[in-house]
Amino acid sequence: MTVLSIGMIVKNEAQNLRRTLEALQPLLKAVKGQLIIADTGSEDETIAIAKEFTKEVFSIRWENDFAKARNATLAEAKGDWFFYLDADEVLTEPEELIQFLNNTKQQKKYRSITLEIHNLVSEKRDVWKNFSSTRIFRIEPNTYFEGAIHEFYPRQLPFYELKRCHLKHYGYNNDDTVFMQQKSKRNLAIFDARVAQEIPDGSRGAKLLFDYAESLALNDERKEQTAEIVRRGIALLLPLEISDSFRVILLARGYSIMMSVAHNSHRPTECLQMGEEYFNLQPERGIWDMDIYGFLGYAQMKLEDYAAAIENIKVYLQLAQKEKPQELMRNIIFTLDGMENWLCLALVQSYLKLHDYAQAWTYLEQIKDAEVEGIDITAFKWQMALDHDSAEHLPKLYHELREDNREMILQSLPHAICQKDSARQQDIAAGLRQIVHDDEKTLLPLLALVTGDAAELRDCLQRMGEHYFPTEQGAIIRQCLKLQIPMNELLPHLDKPFIDDYMMACQRYYNDWLNWAASYYAVFKAHDMTLSELWFARYLLNSGISNTALDPNLRLTIWQPLLACVGKYLRLIYQPVMLAEQRELLPPNDQFVLWAEQAEEALTQKDYAQAIHNLREGVKIYPAVQAVVERKLTEIEELADPIGAEMRRLAITVKAQIRQFIAAEQLTEAESLINELAAIIPDDPDIPYLLEQVQPADMIWN
Repeated sequence: MTVLSIGMIVKNEAQNLRRTLEALQPLLKAVKGQLIIADTGSEDETIAIAKEFTKEVFSIRWENDFAKARNATLAEAKGDWFFYLDADEVLTEPEELIQFLNNTKQQKKYRSITLEIHNLVSEKRDVWKNFSSTRIFRIEPNTYFEGAIHEFYPRQLPFYELKRCHLKHYGYNNDDTVFMQQKSKRNLAIFDARVAQEIPDGSRGAKLLFDYAESLALNDERKEQTAEIVRRGIALLLPLEISDSFRVILLARGYSIMMSVAHNSHRPTECLQMGEEYFNLQPERGIWDMDIYGFLGYAQMKLEDYAAAIENIKVYLQLAQKEKPQELMRNIIFTLDGMENWLCLALVQSYLKLHDYAQAWTYLEQIKDAEVEGIDITAFKWQMALDHDSAEHLPKLYHELREDNREMILQSLPHAICQKDSARQQDIAAGLRQIVHDDEKTLLPLLALVTGDAAELRDCLQRMGEHYFPTEQGAIIRQCLKLQIPMNELLPHLDKPFIDDYMMACQRYYNDWLNWAASYYAVFKAHDMTLSELWFARYLLNSGISNTALDPNLRLTIWQPLLACVGKYLRLIYQPVMLAEQRELLPPNDQFVLWAEQAEEALTQKDYAQAIHNLREGVKIYPAVQAVVERKLTEIEELADPIGAEMRRLAITVKAQIRQFIAAEQLTEAESLINELAAIIPDDPDIPYLLEQVQPADMIWN
């Protein structure tokens, strides 16, 4: 007699099917098993692969109804138990299930079996979401699968819970955006047809609508319909008793779906309003609120309410550590489950904004991923240790840095160190000396720069021979000049392909900076610069535009070179999400460039008000460019109001002539010009003052 029937529905699954069927073989061999596979229209090798493992392979017509297809496999089942799974699911550690099915006495106590589904969300970040599901049940008369999509078999009690045996599901990997969009469109076609029919009352109807809303949220073209569908579901829940467990759990799920759309669309105010609305409707607090607290805290961080953000994200982190009951996981899939690292980073950023570096470091240490939202966490720690005088962390972090990041991170050291006072410099030097034996070529010269010891630096240069300095070369050159070390002593140790041009450029930097910038920009436009060339261009261009010793009009001449070179450099070394959503983590000069780029884009669309706004926002972050930006704003104002600008220039010329007449005591001619000026520009503030100088006090024009 057959004990277990395994039923699958498949279509074009040649890429996944063999892996799934091979994983089932130990189970099928250990129990009296049956494998049933229904194909719904494959055009690849799916059917051929299926026939290698079972003779019971047949084709059925796909009618946009998963329950109907599942019931076709159930109709062929000959076993006591039925186990259903998909071609992109892999059974893991089946021994526990085998033991249960071979124990006849134990079987009699139960009508269904639950196991965990480990759902792969992101292969790149190794993020999985786990939930419990009833996938194995005792076959009973007149009981069938229900639901055109997200089909289910009516729950049979009591159930047996597998602790180790689980399914790994690879079908919702968000890294594959094209595949996810295709799956979303398929699901939506089924949902559209189902929702057009009569919707059940109460929690059952709400669950259907929330399933629909989750598919809408994944579709870029239709995600804005999500809130409308969710609110239809909420309307079905509100008449239920407040203590009804389905009302409690599903209401949290509905608001979480809406908040996820607001979050992904970068609308933190809307996200905040939804969170507040939910807490007003839902008096009971519990683990089902986990997503709500997470989205709410992140929105508050984006809105700069850092204290509230910290409070809510901490609640999320506490709930994330709790075990989630089966009843809960059958009715809600947490959007933010497994996203503790991402929200820990938000917590760190909030504490930094409040200057609580100790707490920021505590939560930074809790982040387990090497990279979060495009940010290298070890590099972030390194920079934080430098910025906030935690030099004792430097040795450990240095060894944790990825090889491809070490050179870039070390480039920032001399500049960062030169900003410190001498006592802090010595603390950093002490931290670096602990690792100097492991990387002598890099760190010995760096220590010499830190300590400002000319003799030590000369000694390092001699001992290092022809070794290249993988550090910020501009800072080395500045420090060498400061210590009066001739450039020719440094030259042999800068092993660069473009060494001659590089050194000539450095010398020009100290003598004729603006001419050099113009020539370097010409090089930039003529060919693709290497990353190191772009870095050097960024260094010099930022130094020039923020140099208050230079005339602002001269500094304005390098506006375009700055945006072109630095803009390209930033896009090479940072992830897009960093530039779009987390620019506050960048150095102020780089943040300014991003604001200036947005201003230039607004100018191309003749949105002068937006261009002016963007530049003023940039100046708030990087005040060193205030004078240059004022000149740029004058140019924009002239573009926005050319007639007014021409009148202002005319007024300057006329007032200069008036002052010449007054100085020559030609008061009649001066008064005549003043009256002409007043007729053209009556609100010019200088007119009353000029009239005082040519008329008696009781005759002053008013």
